[in-house]
Amino acid sequence: MKHLVFGFTSLLPEVHLRPGLRTSVWADDAPEYCMPCEFQHVDEVSAHITVLALDPTDRVSERHVLAPFSFGHPGRVVGRGQLLACQREGE
Repeated sequence: MKHLVFGFTSLLPEVHLRPGLRTSVWADDAPEYCMPCEFQHVDEVSAHITVLALDPTDRVSERHVLAPFSFGHPGRVVGRGQLLACQREGE
């Protein structure tokens, strides 16, 4: 599990960000690697969110910082963001 911090860049109007929201997240350059995640912290003022994501193959790393990511489910993107930080749970 990893804590990923994103700056949100767009969101569908009917979606309300809140802690506990469960969805999936994937890097735009690797949509086949869709990770389930749960929102842990939402800061609406700065548009930053922290999610806890399942990353069993340790694919997302610091090299993805500033990369664009999408949120939702395959076939339905509900938001987009830019990865700002990546940290393994417990570190």
